Amino acid sequence: MKCVSSFLFDCGDFFFIRSLFVSPILLLTICALNFEAFTKTPVLPSVLITIPIVLLFLIPIRFALGCFGWKAEELAAEKNNRNPIIVFITLLGIIISVLTRFIVLTARSDFPYHVEKWVADGFTEDRMDSFYLLEKNRKCCGTTGADSYIAKNWSIPLTCCKEKLNNAKDKKSSDSDEDGSFTDNVSDAIEGFIDRTDSKLDNAMTDVEYKVVNDSFCTADNAFDGCNMVLVKYMFTLARLNIGFTSVIILFDLITILFAVFVIYELKAKEPPADPNTDDNIIEKVPVPHQLEEQFKY
Repeated sequence: MKCVSSFLFDCGDFFFIRSLFVSPILLLTICALNFEAFTKTPVLPSVLITIPIVLLFLIPIRFALGCFGWKAEELAAEKNNRNPIIVFITLLGIIISVLTRFIVLTARSDFPYHVEKWVADGFTEDRMDSFYLLEKNRKCCGTTGADSYIAKNWSIPLTCCKEKLNNAKDKKSSDSDEDGSFTDNVSDAIEGFIDRTDSKLDNAMTDVEYKVVNDSFCTADNAFDGCNMVLVKYMFTLARLNIGFTSVIILFDLITILFAVFVIYELKAKEPPADPNTDDNIIEKVPVPHQLEEQFKY
């Protein structure tokens, strides 16, 4: 029960929270939040499955370390000195940080494979709405670029464009013609009206055609890089941040341990020498049998 109570108590400890959430769980959670466009694909569910697995892997380890911590605390309480607990907790932080670093460095080579699989799973006709959202948020295009749309004979969507295209061309206004006076000849007036109507209709059709083509598609030359490349770079950036953060934690913990050891050494040096007359050092002398015989002789 002491191990259990120690573990539950340590759950609220800052070092435990830090050690736990600086682990790959943090990296996976950030990835899940930034893959919001893939809510209809297997990506987010797979991340949500991975997080409990990592938790189940870390909790028994932390439980065992909690038992060791309880033993260290018990030993420290006997000597009325809690500095060993500081050393234990910082050592725990180093262990978790080193494990995190190792996991990230080991898994980093697998990032491209998993990212390409996620993107390929999302780049299907029934999931394009989610994929368009991904392209808009991450500023990428298709799996490998505009060529991924061309290979499927699909039109390149506006979400692939680097610059916002104009919704329509400048209208060819003919308002000035509208205000022109009709000739006295009725036939000329009717002919002029028909000409102006035809001109407006032509301009309107041109605008509609331009809008349909240019507001719905963009060209390959104006497209972003593929989502594979963009997301792999993003994952590597997160990995570098994770490695850098854990490196700072490891350095901080090492400095903390050095200070803790120094404090323990100083406290030991300042302890007064043991008094031989104290109760702990008085040894009751029990007479041996031959001494008793000599006493009874007299």
